[in-house]
Amino acid sequence: METTAGWRNLFANHHFVWLEAAMCITLLLHSRSFHPLTFPS
Repeated sequence: METTAGWRNLFANHHFVWLEAAMCITLLLHSRSFHPLTFPS
């Protein structure tokens, strides 16, 4: 039972980490794609 709870916590933590990573990546991609349009150098 303890191992099952540990695995559940592990997967939950990894799920949240992946969500945060996806949000950061999307923000970075948007900033990169829109940066040249707003500030052409």
